[in-house]
Amino acid sequence: MAAIKMKERSLAGSTGIELARALVVDESWNQLNKLTQLMEMIMYLQHEPVFSKYCFYGCWCLPYGAEAMGKTAGDPVDEIDATCRAKQLCYKCAQLDYGANCKATVGYRFKGYTLNGERRLRCLDTENTCERALCECDRRLAEKLSYLEDTSSFDYHSKYGDFNYAETCVPKCQNCQKWDECCGEYPERYPFFSDYGNKGCCGRKTYYKSVLECCKNDILQPKGTCQYGYGK
Repeated sequence: MAAIKMKERSLAGSTGIELARALVVDESWNQLNKLTQLMEMIMYLQHEPVFSKYCFYGCWCLPYGAEAMGKTAGDPVDEIDATCRAKQLCYKCAQLDYGANCKATVGYRFKGYTLNGERRLRCLDTENTCERALCECDRRLAEKLSYLEDTSSFDYHSKYGDFNYAETCVPKCQNCQKWDECCGEYPERYPFFSDYGNKGCCGRKTYYKSVLECCKNDILQPKGTCQYGYGK
């Protein structure tokens, strides 16, 4: 409510400072709402719902807590961390596919349900939208974390353990800032650098077009060897 009131005052008022403050508060509000959604998704599938063990964890699982959902770097320290990294890459593709306004803080609609005694999640927004893409990214994260629930280690927890994020999580990706295309389908879609059009996507794999071509059923073969009419 405070965010809404501040925004109204800024629009009716006259100073750019007020408007800037409103935008900051709104973004913080969106981030809190999104974090709550993510927490609800994850906890719905956990046997022991303790969300804090996935915050400040490794290099990719909210290493700075809720205040910096997208601040990540380095190699994953375990499968849990790798799952969080996959979610971040999925987020990046949502932004590449649907524009700069498709931020990690954009909310979505989902529901939990039970099928054959098992809890499951379903995204409700229209397919091929920013909201649906982000929801699928988070749904996949929640599902994978439910399988890895018993594997978390305090050795990789920077707040409740002795894990040193600054020393361990060093950026190593040379082309991360150049990511301009994505490969695969949601929720396992990931970004890559197309090398100015020289690199393409075939199913879930990237390849150099000068060497390989994508054939029928997304099978990679040496360039010029695809059955006629199927190469790309």
